[in-house]
Amino acid sequence: MSNPRIECSNKRCKWTGKEKELLRVPSKDFPDFAFDNKCPKCQCDSYYILPEPVECERVKHINQLIGIISSYGREFFKHENFISFMEKDKNGKVWFTDYYTKRRIYTHYKGDWRGFTSGGTLKNLVERFRDYITKGELISIQLIAPKRFSEDSNIWGYPKECVEEMRVKALELPCIKGAA
Repeated sequence: MSNPRIECSNKRCKWTGKEKELLRVPSKDFPDFAFDNKCPKCQCDSYYILPEPVECERVKHINQLIGIISSYGREFFKHENFISFMEKDKNGKVWFTDYYTKRRIYTHYKGDWRGFTSGGTLKNLVERFRDYITKGELISIQLIAPKRFSEDSNIWGYPKECVEEMRVKALELPCIKGAA
């Protein structure tokens, strides 16, 4: 492994990334010739290597859907060219890496997810992503930029033309089912 995936050991941080993304800081003990690797978020020098995720068709479908959502309108799931993604570990557990905190989040917890920066509507959508990955439950197209009850708009605040294009592309994926 030339550039392994890592996760910060600091429980409050849990930043994830690649080893090459760590900060190289001169060592306190030997500043002239040695460097310490530190987390770019919390400056912690303790981290561990993450195992590679399990390859899975359903995870690929969801990551394609996240890519579609992040390329339209307000670009949910995207921050500074980093796009969130889902992965499955060898035990069948599903993880979501947040676009803003870059924190790897265990999606099977009930209640609040530490490090998840979006609101309840997107958390619910990520839970549906998880259910598709683990159980094969299709995601309704109506959950992609859900419509408001009284208006001809959506609760995500995406422009109407973007929503239409985004939904057409989403319907091409096997994880989405059309309106009943």
